[in-house]
Amino acid sequence: MLQRVIVALTYGIGAASPLIAEAFKDGTISTSEWQGIGLAFLIAGWGTFKSNTTVIAANRTVWTEADRKVEVAKIDAGVMVADAKVVADAKVESAKVKAEAAKP
Repeated sequence: MLQRVIVALTYGIGAASPLIAEAFKDGTISTSEWQGIGLAFLIAGWGTFKSNTTVIAANRTVWTEADRKVEVAKIDAGVMVADAKVVADAKVESAKVKAEAAKP
């Protein structure tokens, strides 16, 4: 919950910052400008707070040594399969060439 509040505040500040910069160009901020800044802050903050997709957090488990070994084995198996496919393709091509040469 705290993380969602922090993210919502950050988005609200990010949305209001350009408005504050523009409002300060003439040296003062009028009441209507403050209302616009506040509204932009509230809309961005509330929209972010209510959304389930804006909270950024690591959600994966920490890998153990066993997990790493399994992933390495998967990669090695994939390489072996790719190598076997190359060898099999070469044998098929060789057989085709021999079959063509044997035709009368």
